[in-house]
Amino acid sequence: MEATPNNEKKSGFDAGQFLKDNAVKIIAIVFWLAIVGAVVVYQRSTGLGPQALAADLVEQLQSSIAGTWWGPLVYTFIYFLRPVILFPASVLTILAGNLYGLPFGLAMAVVAGTISSIIPYFAGRWLFGSATDAEEENEDIGRLMKFANALRENPFQTVITMRLLFLPYDAVTIFAGSLKIPFVPFFVATALGNIVGAIPYVALGASVEGNPFTEDVSLNPWILALAAAMFVLSIGGSQVYKRFQAKRNPELVEPETSTAAQ
Repeated sequence: MEATPNNEKKSGFDAGQFLKDNAVKIIAIVFWLAIVGAVVVYQRSTGLGPQALAADLVEQLQSSIAGTWWGPLVYTFIYFLRPVILFPASVLTILAGNLYGLPFGLAMAVVAGTISSIIPYFAGRWLFGSATDAEEENEDIGRLMKFANALRENPFQTVITMRLLFLPYDAVTIFAGSLKIPFVPFFVATALGNIVGAIPYVALGASVEGNPFTEDVSLNPWILALAAAMFVLSIGGSQVYKRFQAKRNPELVEPETSTAAQ
């Protein structure tokens, strides 16, 4: 008598059981979609495009937190919430340089940007961890699982590699969380990778006097030249590092080439 329910469960998808097992996750996803929807509705109701919305946010922050002792805390908190509302990290990184200058702004951007990886990391670990475990034995997994295998074997080096290759920031974080790699090496590697990525954006923000997302600005040509040089160096360094990794680990960086060679 007990074999029948088991057979029925194996033969088809039990929607009721799925909803019961994943109720909290479904509620969390719906809540997140509601937040994103509210941001979209606000943007459309005010008629603000992405650049105008960024300019409005920068203006409000410049007038409210610049020069205050609690400003860095507010900035870090906003950056921490950034992945939830899908706000561009580049805007907040530029703002750090604009508000605090190059040295302190870089420190703020690196610290806040690294802290912002906490939410997507644990979201990936909680929402997708079981699904990733289920796919672990699948051999037809392509490039995604090559990164997965590298992350499991050497999480620290692989996270730095993915950061220096400028792969999508939040996607890398969610993916790392879904693989349940240890948090400490992920967090430290993210912080080190953020230093390279943040320098040109912070320097760009530091070169601008006024709101960097409006036309009414003045530029410091020396800092702007430094920002351009750092941007070129970061992109060039990323390409050099990519070639270096392609020689050491070709199946990770250039899997298509290695597959074709076989």
